[in-house]
Amino acid sequence: MKNLILSILIALFVLGCTASSLKVNSMDELELKHNSKSYIFANKAESSKTRSFQKMDVEQKTAVDSNGATLYYEQILVDMEYEFKYGSITTLKYIFDVSKTNIIYQASNLLVIQLQIEKDHYVNLMAETSGMQDMAYVYGFSNEKLLKIANELKVDGYEIKNAFHLRKPLTEWTQQKLILQPLIKPMFRRGRF
Repeated sequence: MKNLILSILIALFVLGCTASSLKVNSMDELELKHNSKSYIFANKAESSKTRSFQKMDVEQKTAVDSNGATLYYEQILVDMEYEFKYGSITTLKYIFDVSKTNIIYQASNLLVIQLQIEKDHYVNLMAETSGMQDMAYVYGFSNEKLLKIANELKVDGYEIKNAFHLRKPLTEWTQQKLILQPLIKPMFRRGRF
């Protein structure tokens, strides 16, 4: 009986979870899939490069949305024997070298957040955190676009602060930074010596 109740609770939890996917699709569009809906943020990725580091790869793409704003997409893939050292928000703070955030929406594996870059300037960011070994995020949205996204996600009770218009990517990936401030750690496996 106890196992039956536990199985039912786990099934309800899994069914109640909403999965999200933030990626560049086969049409080279920047796309979010959330709650069985699809949102296209940019129609064509303009530039692309992959940075390979010891034990992780970073794919970087630049795209322009329908309003002419430049969006920056990055996907981090960690090797099989490693995982992110921190949770999603702390990892993003580390990547962007910021200390303050303004969380707009957080559910399942989707995060909509503002990162404080300067005293009164924020960067709008959306991240998909599907596990401890990969993360995809896009940043550079205008406040108007962020409001539209929040309304589509049916978010209530949030405050959007002054967004910073970006002219270049904010992330600086270097081997030295990753050595001095490790972003990943070896996965713990039972039975290892």
